[in-house]
Amino acid sequence: GDSNIMANARAVISVCLSVNRKLGEELREDKRMDDVIHEIFKDAFDESKRQGIAEGINQGANQVQERVAKDMLKKNLPLSLIEEISKLSGDTIRRLADSLGVAVVV
Repeated sequence: GDSNIMANARAVISVCLSVNRKLGEELREDKRMDDVIHEIFKDAFDESKRQGIAEGINQGANQVQERVAKDMLKKNLPLSLIEEISKLSGDTIRRLADSLGVAVVV
């Protein structure tokens, strides 16, 4: 019912907030990030650098998706909701659940 939807919504919001907080802390701890940013803007970079950065961004985005999915799995949220929020496939989410040793709620 409605209370179930609200509980799921609250859980999703709390997962997203905690993931954002963790990522922010990790970036602040990693002083090399400043060096990377300076390097990127120092001069125009060639296509291979651009591709490398794009790949890095994609990898980072994928890590965020996986972290969100793992946190949602730990909260026993339904698979369909995890797929919708994380944008990961059901197979990927099941693999993450196996790695965590948790059951997937369908």
